[in-house]
Amino acid sequence: MFDDKVKQAQFPPGIGAFQRLESMPSAALFHFEDELLRIDFIAPEVIRIKISAGKIFEDSPTCLKTNWQAPVIEIHQRSNSTLIESEGVSVEVHHSPFNIKITRLNK
Repeated sequence: MFDDKVKQAQFPPGIGAFQRLESMPSAALFHFEDELLRIDFIAPEVIRIKISAGKIFEDSPTCLKTNWQAPVIEIHQRSNSTLIESEGVSVEVHHSPFNIKITRLNK
């Protein structure tokens, strides 16, 4: 029964080709052809990753604590990837093929 539901599911075709990166304080917004990807650094070791639906984000609360101290981040753009680091976490976004690698840093 589960296999039948999986076969019938409609999955989106993907997020499309990488277009550009927009840097924000403690966040990065990736513009892809079909969707947007936002990575928010909420605390040095806490991140939120959101992919839009039709290039629109549903901004609903994702945690109960609201008084986080936003960390300082560094963004390094490469030819086919972007590396974003706080003092506690490294996030590498590969543009094509699209994937995300998250590493806890031992600083």
